[in-house]
Amino acid sequence: MTETEVANLTQELIRRIDKKVRPNVLGGPTLILCDLYVYSMSSISEVDMDYQLTIHFRLRWEDRRLAYTEPVSSLVIPPSDISDFWIPDVYFTNEKGSNQHIVIIPNKGIRLLPNGTVCFSTRLTLTLSCDMDLSNFPHDLQSCGMKISTYFHRTEDVLLQWLDDTPVELPPGLLSLPQFELVDIRHGYCNESYKSGDYPCLEATFDMRREFGFYALQTYIPSVLIVSLSWLSFWIDKDAVPGRVTLGVTTVLTMTTQLSSSKSSNVKVSYPKAVDYWYSMCMLLVYGALVEFVLVNFVSTREKRLQRQLLAETDDATIEEQLCCEVVVDVPASKRQNSKHRTSIRRPVPTQTSSRYRCTANSIDRASRIIFPGTFLLFNVIYWNQFLNT
Repeated sequence: MTETEVANLTQELIRRIDKKVRPNVLGGPTLILCDLYVYSMSSISEVDMDYQLTIHFRLRWEDRRLAYTEPVSSLVIPPSDISDFWIPDVYFTNEKGSNQHIVIIPNKGIRLLPNGTVCFSTRLTLTLSCDMDLSNFPHDLQSCGMKISTYFHRTEDVLLQWLDDTPVELPPGLLSLPQFELVDIRHGYCNESYKSGDYPCLEATFDMRREFGFYALQTYIPSVLIVSLSWLSFWIDKDAVPGRVTLGVTTVLTMTTQLSSSKSSNVKVSYPKAVDYWYSMCMLLVYGALVEFVLVNFVSTREKRLQRQLLAETDDATIEEQLCCEVVVDVPASKRQNSKHRTSIRRPVPTQTSSRYRCTANSIDRASRIIFPGTFLLFNVIYWNQFLNT
């Protein structure tokens, strides 16, 4: 068979069909088999709630009007003649934007098999919506899907079906994503019902887990260091007021700056995220360390005031003992025991009160050295157990 005969056969098949009428229009619904090859996945945006796919999209159906018996294994229809064939009105229901590649020539084509099977393929870049739940951010697992349906043909006209058990192909090795790891690909059916009737629908879902390394280096490790730095004030002498105040204020301001930076770079949602709980606890501990010094300083100041008062009272008692003499009156021995004429000056020294306040001031620091790290450790156990196991 010559090249001219092949070209004439192609033109004859094109003239044989009417693209306005679907295959098997007088019989049952036309079965459309679908599969796709994923070239790349990128631009996963939490702000816009979408992601981008570049795919090789393939459809296959049988049209008996295009069957031929000539000894040719297949016929390739050029892009310029594709418009003469019937193409199913398939579209992506969660599409936000798309681009069909046309360099160097339009990236689409049709291959005809002798039994009338039509294999249609095209290369597309799709921006698809993805409703993300960021409650566990940045430990979240996102499931972003794509839905394929027919725009006007209902289930009694067209049926969509995945080609085989693995209709979504990937390039050798896993897809390289900047922030996520592709965990699994699921496919299924999502036939939908509207007032105008029932429509066929295919669904492919990409399960992606967010990579944690970036957030460990940029969020968690710095905040742990800042919180640990605030605990150093518990080992600084309570009389070193400038040092402890400077350390407390610096850690509070540093944590506030880090929190503000995180808020500006992360997506704003109406519900708290996992990272919000983390920052709230870190901010509470850093602020608590500053308040703890205020309490220690208050108790220490009261202690010093009591010591000065005690010292003044002790000096007054010593002076009175030196100036006053003991007066002894001769009275009978039987009455000497009850006599009030013999006097001496005794003034109790309130040493226990001063010791009690001194012990309280020091014990606050000693207790804080255990309470603050213990609270942070307990919070870490609960936090990581809650969000890493979801």
